[in-house]
Amino acid sequence: MRVHTGKVLTLTELQVWVLIAVFSAAIFAMIGIVTTSFNRTLTSAIGGLRDRMDAKFESIEARFGAIDARFDGINARFEMIDRRSEAIDRRFEAIDRSFEAMAANFDGLRREVNGKFESIDVKLENMDRDVQALSRRVFGSEAG
Repeated sequence: MRVHTGKVLTLTELQVWVLIAVFSAAIFAMIGIVTTSFNRTLTSAIGGLRDRMDAKFESIEARFGAIDARFDGINARFEMIDRRSEAIDRRFEAIDRSFEAMAANFDGLRREVNGKFESIDVKLENMDRDVQALSRRVFGSEAG
């Protein structure tokens, strides 16, 4: 081993090359360790982010599923209301047909009653004429 004499070491000496090799190996080892650590950290962070995003997407899909279920329920209610309104429409149509039939019956009855009244009017006019003729005969002979 040499003792330091105060002179500057030159690049030709073995200790300088050993120190350069040791420092280079240490730097490359540190770069490798830091790169591996950074890679693992980054992979872990991306995996955690992916898991959180998957959980959020599943939550959103579950909410959309619940909304779809609610819309299915609302659609079922509207279909039931539709069926009920169609049943009500059929009932009103039946009632309308019934009223039309009753109106036709009333028209027929009105014509029949009017015919009978006309017949009674004719009979009353005939009876009035007969009564006038009888009263002229009975009372007309006395008045004369």
